[in-house]
Amino acid sequence: MYVQNEASTQRQLRFAVFLQSLAAVLLIGAGIVRWTALGFDLWVAVLILAGLGGATAATFLIRAIRRT
Repeated sequence: MYVQNEASTQRQLRFAVFLQSLAAVLLIGAGIVRWTALGFDLWVAVLILAGLGGATAATFLIRAIRRT
């Protein structure tokens, strides 16, 4: 069984924050582009809400990093 050290865990958490933040930006951006191109519909709401969810997850990950 592989045991991770503290530095490895911190590095993985920082990478997770990067991925969550990038996903949030891309989802919100896609929602805005679709809204601009086609008008507001259900998919725009889904994309923007998913992006906000990703931003929330990134915020929780940042707090977890600061706690450790």
